[in-house]
Amino acid sequence: MCITRASAWARPLDPALQRWLLRVGEIGRAVQSGSLTPLGWQEAMQEAYVAFSPEEWVAFIDMDRLLEGLRYPDVKFGAVKDVPWPAVEGFPADLRFGHKLFVYRKGSSTPPHAHNNLVSAHWVLRGEVRTRTFDRVEDLEAAILLQPTRDEVSRPGALVSMSDARDNVHWFEGVSEQPSISFDIPIGVTPDKQYRHPAEAYNQIYLDPTVARRADGRIEAPIIKFDDSKTKFG
Repeated sequence: MCITRASAWARPLDPALQRWLLRVGEIGRAVQSGSLTPLGWQEAMQEAYVAFSPEEWVAFIDMDRLLEGLRYPDVKFGAVKDVPWPAVEGFPADLRFGHKLFVYRKGSSTPPHAHNNLVSAHWVLRGEVRTRTFDRVEDLEAAILLQPTRDEVSRPGALVSMSDARDNVHWFEGVSEQPSISFDIPIGVTPDKQYRHPAEAYNQIYLDPTVARRADGRIEAPIIKFDDSKTKFG
């Protein structure tokens, strides 16, 4: 993945956006401290994102200028770019969570993967993203048992979140002619589950959920190496 940095805000923050930023930070710190469950964080984020439209957020971060000169990886993975976080009174300087854009050309993807002890929320800002999510049912010897939960096209305004409790495995692919863009906030949380398999590159466990489903609809998705994931899904 190609990660770059820039710093640009289109205009001064209005009070509504400041309140939104403070709310996102508040629930982020709560899930890190354990006073809010990962599932509670997902639900709180869903409520928080209703406050703004994708168009407003695109304008606030001056997204088109932010993405000028964006470089894509050689493989068909989405590009990743940090979004600067503005200084907000009452907000700690050390955010301790990510804030970045994922940019997909048609056919490029974030390959299917699981996370250990992480929450994240992708908010679609532009284009169309095929979104496939799975609950992580059980870690097997060389695979993870998955329950499919979603296979749909996410359009601007859609929020797709994950945690240890729900939709732990996800897979994104750009499907529109224009680039598809989502804004992601990932947060590491205190382990409340012990997993059999450690994460690999980018704190991800790469899987192949394209194998045949069992009679009960679940998938015993083999764990694969990052390079194999690039070959198959990139």
